[in-house]
Amino acid sequence: MNCNYEELDPAGITIGIAAFFLALFYAYYLLQKFKLNFKSIGLILLLSALGHFVGAYALFEFAVRNGADSCFYFANATMKNQGVGYWFAFMVLGYAREYLLGDSFLGAFLISGAIGLVASTYLVVIYKILLDKISGFKPFYKIDPQQLIYPAFLLMCWPSYLFWSAGIIKDNFAFLAITMTLFVIVRGSLGFSNLITLAVASVLGFVVRPYLFIIFGVSGFLYLLAGSKIKIQYKLGILGTLCMLFSMLTPLLSSYAEMVHFNGITTIKNIGEYAVRQQGYMAIGSSIPVPTSNPYLMFLFIPYLVFANLLLPLGIGARNFIGIVSSIENVYLLWWILYFIKHRAYWRDLSSRIRITKFLMIYFLFGMMCLSIMCTNLGLAMREKIMYAPALLICMFLCYAYRRMVLLEHHFTTQEIEQSPQPLEPLSGALTSKQ
Repeated sequence: MNCNYEELDPAGITIGIAAFFLALFYAYYLLQKFKLNFKSIGLILLLSALGHFVGAYALFEFAVRNGADSCFYFANATMKNQGVGYWFAFMVLGYAREYLLGDSFLGAFLISGAIGLVASTYLVVIYKILLDKISGFKPFYKIDPQQLIYPAFLLMCWPSYLFWSAGIIKDNFAFLAITMTLFVIVRGSLGFSNLITLAVASVLGFVVRPYLFIIFGVSGFLYLLAGSKIKIQYKLGILGTLCMLFSMLTPLLSSYAEMVHFNGITTIKNIGEYAVRQQGYMAIGSSIPVPTSNPYLMFLFIPYLVFANLLLPLGIGARNFIGIVSSIENVYLLWWILYFIKHRAYWRDLSSRIRITKFLMIYFLFGMMCLSIMCTNLGLAMREKIMYAPALLICMFLCYAYRRMVLLEHHFTTQEIEQSPQPLEPLSGALTSKQ
């Protein structure tokens, strides 16, 4: 689609700068509320703001030069309420154009970039809340700031988030809604402020992408099922029964099924056939090769599809500058995943102590499975995975920090033993002795 909007307009820049000032003010409020030392995190926040501003402008340029979907959204903006998903995006943009933006296409992207900055700040706050829960009365991150500063920098300045989180309405609202929802879940309470946060997240994210409601709901159920003391055979039976009930009830929920792009699907075969059709539609440009078009066998390749959607391109398939930058990022992400696998014993101990971290991992895995079974386009995968990958990053960074805590405690415990026959109480049980 042609994108005939002025590439640089003073009104858009003014609106964008004002939006970023408001976002910085709110981000500062969040950091102070959750006792994140602004002297150490402040520079990271400013770097993140700069990165989101540049990323939003770069995505604007990309949309103008390539006729991206954002041009279609902006051109078809309307103040009429026609439904959810794309229609809700059109309505929000319609009101924004009428009362704020006018024809400033750039302003829409810069506002989206400011919202992305707030979402990135929520990720750091989530990490800090969990880090405090792990540390308990022994906040070793005050002695070893690397446990906090390094992950905070990565969460707020992860390259693809700086770029793709500025996608107008759908990507942008979903990214913020997911971080706000995870924030409420991790806090573990339903006070007034948390209910307000959850309500805002529901409007922003679940109305734009209704299938997120299903992904969060199923992830929550799997989390509760995995943590129960029911025998494994009964767990599998419950899961199978719910799958059959869902298949039987789907025709009664056809209007909702349309919202999540599954109109008329009532069987596993139909889901597989729909996934195969979607894969065929997306097999343009840089795409992920799928070894089979059989709707049943395709489910066996879900691990491969998750790997491809999460970690490709890795040099191969990088056809432009975005692909090259994504390849560098994916190599670094792969290094973190290998680090996480190598030190999985720490993760097992950590997740048994702080069980909500298991929900983050389940949400990531189930969300990536839902994305990967439909998506074979690398460009779309790079954009869509920002809804799920942050949960994995938080888990890996917590494992990194926890390992440093254990090593640091072992160091102090060794010194204490040399001075006194009464050793300190270990933080991590068997793991400490392994060091």
